Amino acid sequence: MNFIIPIAKVDQERRLVIGRATEEKPDKTKEILDYATAKPAFESWSKQFEEMSGGMSKGNLRVMHGPVVAGKIMEMEFNDADKAVDIVAKVVDDNEWKKVQEGVYTGFSIGGGYAKRWKDGELTRYTPRIAEISLVDNPCLPSAKFYDLVKADGSVERREFP
Repeated sequence: MNFIIPIAKVDQERRLVIGRATEEKPDKTKEILDYATAKPAFESWSKQFEEMSGGMSKGNLRVMHGPVVAGKIMEMEFNDADKAVDIVAKVVDDNEWKKVQEGVYTGFSIGGGYAKRWKDGELTRYTPRIAEISLVDNPCLPSAKFYDLVKADGSVERREFP
């Protein structure tokens, strides 16, 4: 199970990548997150990392669902109105940060498995079993790309990625 969501903003000075980790919208594979049951799964996953790191991390950030650790989740916000989970991720790996800056990685993707799946019309609704969040190069949602780069001086540069 891998679900890819857009990166909304990049903060160069602090190496932060800001965007939507997931939301209750259909993806390219005609699956849809069930926000009501996913929210507790995200809360539980994040709590484990907070406890293990003494509050320094709210989740693991990987690369393309592989073994490379890129950084950590710094903030996680539950947007009940949009049925979405927004995150701030810190990229500590120099190689992976360069790929963020160059537009190689354009979105987030949730890695793990399914705690539950069921049909919902033409879609398959699911509750995730979260293992990690990854930086990815090929977002699954049509809106899964980032547009703004926040430079070290605080100015914002508009960037369009395919």
